[in-house]
Amino acid sequence: MISNILSNVKISTRNFQLMDNRIQSISEDERATVLMNCNIDKMNYEEVLKNIKEYALVDNKGIELYSKYESKRFKSIVIKAFSINPNLNGYGVIAEAKREELELGLKVIKRLFEDVEVKFAIDGTDKKITPIVSGLGEVIKVNKTLDLYDEKLQIKGFGKDVNTEDILIEDLFTLIYLGKAFKDGNLNKEVYLTIYGGAVEGNKVVSVNSGTSLNDIFVYLNGDKESLKKVIIGGALNGQGQYNLDGAVNNAMRGILFLTEKESPSEDDMSCIRCSKCLRVCPEGLNPIKLKELWNRNEKDEFLKFGGEKCIECGLCSYVCPSNIEIIQAIRTGKVFINK
Repeated sequence: MISNILSNVKISTRNFQLMDNRIQSISEDERATVLMNCNIDKMNYEEVLKNIKEYALVDNKGIELYSKYESKRFKSIVIKAFSINPNLNGYGVIAEAKREELELGLKVIKRLFEDVEVKFAIDGTDKKITPIVSGLGEVIKVNKTLDLYDEKLQIKGFGKDVNTEDILIEDLFTLIYLGKAFKDGNLNKEVYLTIYGGAVEGNKVVSVNSGTSLNDIFVYLNGDKESLKKVIIGGALNGQGQYNLDGAVNNAMRGILFLTEKESPSEDDMSCIRCSKCLRVCPEGLNPIKLKELWNRNEKDEFLKFGGEKCIECGLCSYVCPSNIEIIQAIRTGKVFINK
């Protein structure tokens, strides 16, 4: 069931098709003074790490690359070029436009971790990205649900007998941002986002400077404030909802949804119709709507008893709910409160 979910759910924003194969630039290129000489061929491990620290680079989860790379000498790397979220599908467009930066980012990784084995994990249905990355490392085609499980992705790439602690998983965007920083010798300000939603002229990949406001992007894309109902940062399945345009872009972002009333999850407290769809799609075998109800009643012990802390926050339950109940938000809130 889970492997077919993105093709059979009834949601108006499920058909995320990019309009063209180029990156549209919203913010002007802001050149700053070069921080340091970045001839990667002449740099040793310590010098590369020092530069990464100076560039303040983070991965797609907001984790500092410096602290992650300093603590471990990885033997293998899986470069993830796919997402279970259907709206985060700009990998092929970005990899093609930023191939030089991607290659340099990969070179930086190989300078850090000598003889590292590189594999690119791609969505098996994505035909665009294969020729772009095939010359840079082995390509493995995976089911998009592996986006939810790092260990399963590591095993898919290197076999069940591997030591998963020796394998680094890095998003393709992160490699590009890494390469761009070393190419320019400075802090990377450029962020690439896939933009969708009926409230803007979306269905495209845009380039903006980190710190650009959501409102600037909305205006550039001829946004209609009268039709705008909700903004979601990240993926359609598990993104974070925003109720205004005051926020700003950062390097951990991958996409934005500017949704109309028709496209938005309902804010009304609609009744569960007991269809069991959320149970069937939960990859952890949980009862999502039960967990939401337990949290609403503040039954913490029962929330834990029914496995609330095991939720991986994929968002599939909310995505398939015919009553448009935002189940994941309640579970996410419950987990945060219980872990305090």
